[in-house]
Amino acid sequence: MGLVAPTASYLRPDIDSLIDEVDSSCVLYVPLHKLPGSVFYSRDRNWRQCKNTGAIWTPQGRKFDGTDDWIDVGNALDMNEEITLSAWI
Repeated sequence: MGLVAPTASYLRPDIDSLIDEVDSSCVLYVPLHKLPGSVFYSRDRNWRQCKNTGAIWTPQGRKFDGTDDWIDVGNALDMNEEITLSAWI
């Protein structure tokens, strides 16, 4: 029996079971209270890799110290287009 190359579904989890109920037009959804760890993925259909620097995870969300903590979401937003941002703080 020869080796079988892994499929995309093997490398990437079933996204439909991991995304939250968000509008399909949503470009980026990162519920920080649900995503522990230093590297995690957005819960929208784009499945973007996000990297945490410094923010501490708690069940209520991330704690940012206000000086040197951030979440890097890569090039998720096209700032040349009109956008709407929402945040619960």
